[in-house]
Amino acid sequence: MLTIPPSSHRILEMGFTPGQEIELLNKSIFNDPIALSIRGTIIAIRKKEARCIKI
Repeated sequence: MLTIPPSSHRILEMGFTPGQEIELLNKSIFNDPIALSIRGTIIAIRKKEARCIKI
């Protein structure tokens, strides 16, 4: 059985699925969190969560 870390599940639920175009919109002063645009929605996520996204 394949185990996926909880952060990865959350990322998938937010719409970060294979093939989706992602645009970095903004970073905070200390680069955490970051604002990304996906599917016409702006989402702010922490660096720990962003590490689950493979490009």
